[in-house]
Amino acid sequence: MGLIASALAFLETAEVVNYAEAARIFNVDRTILSRRHRGVIRGKEQFIQESKLLMLKQ
Repeated sequence: MGLIASALAFLETAEVVNYAEAARIFNVDRTILSRRHRGVIRGKEQFIQESKLLMLKQ
């Protein structure tokens, strides 16, 4: 499990979402962590999976 994935799992179990604290604990960028958690951007694995599904449909 990567650092971002670990931080996201941590945020899911936290009672109060604190991106700055999670970013410090897992040594990841706070902005990227926040965007991934809110669904604004996708992870590389998710992007690749969605691209493969799109190619299969075409």
